[in-house]
Amino acid sequence: MRWKILGRRLTFATPWLGVWFLDVERPDGTVGEYHVVHLRDLAVVAAIDETDRVLMMWRHRLATDTWAWEFPMGLVEDGEYPHTAAARELEEETGWRPGTLRPL
Repeated sequence: MRWKILGRRLTFATPWLGVWFLDVERPDGTVGEYHVVHLRDLAVVAAIDETDRVLMMWRHRLATDTWAWEFPMGLVEDGEYPHTAAARELEEETGWRPGTLRPL
């Protein structure tokens, strides 16, 4: 049995994400609310050089107040191809220009 969406409403939106409240009927017949976060498409780059080294960034994330290694990444802009966004983000965030790109 499946969940049924009875209605939906956008409750919060930014250029990066939208938060939706869905009115749902669960498989057991009960009705309730379900929350969904929609994110914009994201391009992530695993840049590997000729000696198989991977380019990563040591970054601080405000929301979790933690430091971690991350791949270069960013939003795919409206009308932009993911590979174009990947190349742009790699250069913006690291200064490196990619050679050949291929999707994973």
